[in-house]
Amino acid sequence: MQKALHTGKYAQNIVSVVQNAKDNPGQLSLQDLSDYQVVERPPVCVTYRIYEVCGMSAPSSGIAVGQILGILNEFSPNQVGCDAEGLRLLGDASRLAFADRDVYLGDPDFVPVPIRQLISKDDLKHRSQLLKQSDKALPSVSAGDFIHEWVSSQAIELPSTSHISIVDKAGNVLSMTTSIENAFGSTLMANGYWLNFDGKWLPAE
Repeated sequence: MQKALHTGKYAQNIVSVVQNAKDNPGQLSLQDLSDYQVVERPPVCVTYRIYEVCGMSAPSSGIAVGQILGILNEFSPNQVGCDAEGLRLLGDASRLAFADRDVYLGDPDFVPVPIRQLISKDDLKHRSQLLKQSDKALPSVSAGDFIHEWVSSQAIELPSTSHISIVDKAGNVLSMTTSIENAFGSTLMANGYWLNFDGKWLPAE
């Protein structure tokens, strides 16, 4: 499998598709694929109820998922249901986690990421208190105050993740989120799968 993706016909097809793209031909080479090495990172794990839940560490968003679960762990299971209150808690926990993600998450090969602080049980318990102050959604959220070596800045917002929500007069809801890194991905396909800049999908998926 490694040979097929690094130097074999699959790799050659990927390079051909990228280099011969109609609108925006790329410079990806067979040497680029041959030189690529998988980076293994330890997982991020949190306790949720009786479970240990593990996910992919930075630069992926397993940390955000862990934060959401850690915040919700401070509420009883019957509070986190499929009713208005449960959805409020899930929504606000997600907003808090993604506020942290926007400020602190990056590629640990290039920037320091305060992983232990972000999934600290004490810090998540403290963050959960924000959700207990009212039975209404938080009017606004901001990232937690962690010791960090980087300062925040205003970055240009790119058209990466797109989302639509549709509700009809009967109350039926359709929700779709598509996130393939940038403006619906590269719009290129090779060997039956998308070249989507993300690298998490396998051909079978």
